Amino acid sequence: MANNSKTIQEIEKLLAQNFIFDAYFKSEIKKKIPALNGAQLTKLLDALTEADDFQRETLADKIRKDKNFYRRVIAEKKKFDEAVLITYKKKMEKHDKNKIGALLARLKNF
Repeated sequence: MANNSKTIQEIEKLLAQNFIFDAYFKSEIKKKIPALNGAQLTKLLDALTEADDFQRETLADKIRKDKNFYRRVIAEKKKFDEAVLITYKKKMEKHDKNKIGALLARLKNF
């Protein structure tokens, strides 16, 4: 059982750092994890490790060929993160906005 928990932690880590698969696909995999046995978890870990290796090799190759590639990726990620925050802030309820304001005020004191 302890071995399964280590495997599950590694699977979750690989899913978190993966950007090849979309968020919905990753969430579907996470939902299935509790029902998998040790052999199935190992197969899933192997597949995710292969995907991680592919992602790393492909990214390294792209960066070698185009020195600005990584900067463009980071710039696009930053735009996306900002868009998510803007969307979230638009959807917040008044009490949520008040709570965030109070937290920000407290954090400014540090």
